[in-house]
Amino acid sequence: MNSFEPESGRKSNPDALHETHPLRARAEEKLKSLEALDAKTLSLEEAHELLHELRVHHIELEMQNEELRGAQAALDLSRAHYFALYDLAPIGYCTLSPNGMILHANLTASTLLDAPRGALVKSRLSRFIHKEDQDIYYLHLRNLFESGRRQVCELRVVTKNGGSFWARIESIVNREEDAPVCRMVLSDITERKLAENALIQNERKLRDLSAKLLSAQEEERKRIAAELHDSLGSSLTAIKMGIENARARVDRGKSSAELLDPPLAWTQLAIDEVRRLMAELRPPVIDDMGAIAALQWFFRQFRTTYPGIRIEVEIDIEERDIHENLRIVIFRIAQEAFHNIAKHSRANRVGISLLKRNDTITLEIEDNGAGFDVAAALLKTGGEQRFGLAGMKERAELSGGYLTISSNPRKGTMVRAQWPLTPV
Repeated sequence: MNSFEPESGRKSNPDALHETHPLRARAEEKLKSLEALDAKTLSLEEAHELLHELRVHHIELEMQNEELRGAQAALDLSRAHYFALYDLAPIGYCTLSPNGMILHANLTASTLLDAPRGALVKSRLSRFIHKEDQDIYYLHLRNLFESGRRQVCELRVVTKNGGSFWARIESIVNREEDAPVCRMVLSDITERKLAENALIQNERKLRDLSAKLLSAQEEERKRIAAELHDSLGSSLTAIKMGIENARARVDRGKSSAELLDPPLAWTQLAIDEVRRLMAELRPPVIDDMGAIAALQWFFRQFRTTYPGIRIEVEIDIEERDIHENLRIVIFRIAQEAFHNIAKHSRANRVGISLLKRNDTITLEIEDNGAGFDVAAALLKTGGEQRFGLAGMKERAELSGGYLTISSNPRKGTMVRAQWPLTPV
């Protein structure tokens, strides 16, 4: 029987081979026994036994070969899954060293950066970051490796061929061969950024339009008030004067003169009503003397109408410190707040202050009334709400300030509005 020969020119350590390849060791042991048998004649029983051993070894080899083919198939399937999950993912995956060098990148990252993967590996990702966003990227990596916690940022990426897009970067720290690495996800968010910018622009335009609308409303009120004064007011005044002159010239006795008393009274009522409408539409004092004088006039009117509500006033600001466009805003907010107090609060005391503090104009109106649920009130819809609480907040914001309302049932209400001293 022929013996098995090793590969030509193969040099190896027999002991090491036995340790790493037990199957080969068994085969060599079997070969030695076969070589020993070559020197003698086998009996029939020995030949059958040897044939059985050879068949057993043959079957073992086939079984091991089948297991190897199964393991290879599983490995191929795992590689296919890895390729589908990593390389064909719709977002970019990168592995970076602590100094920002790209160690691995999937096909999507290569496509996003418009560079072959071979050119990406061993290059720094910072070369693809917009120069104005380098600090964002630097802090992202530094915080990641210092804290070990997930980091997220948004910045602009410049591709190899000069294109650019907005990217969202999300990173975690992992270990690869006992060294920390950055596992990074790179997503193109350009469309979202464009939509956000468009929304911001639309909001700005809406604010400008709302401001212009409020300004137009005030101008229209001013025009109507002037029309009432110049036309209807003048006519009613002339009627009253004519009746008074006619009454003075009546010589036919007291009874005839008294006939003119009712129309005189009606005319006076009409004149008073026109003046009231003019004051509500646009108090002339606000244009003639300013916001402080207009507020003081309003407080006098309010005390006359609601004598049961005590008003405490504190004003510590000069009229010249209040911008012209802010005067009507302050007046309307105060007017609406006092209207709400008289109508809903059941308060008997109101404190109002208009102060200049640290380059800020502050208007505060506080009452000791019943209070209300602010959140619920602001959620209400309808015309009254639109020009009530929400209208006060809108006026403040459109004029460059902000307004807060704090209230609790049975604990009163505080309205606070603030503006920068120099209008924005």
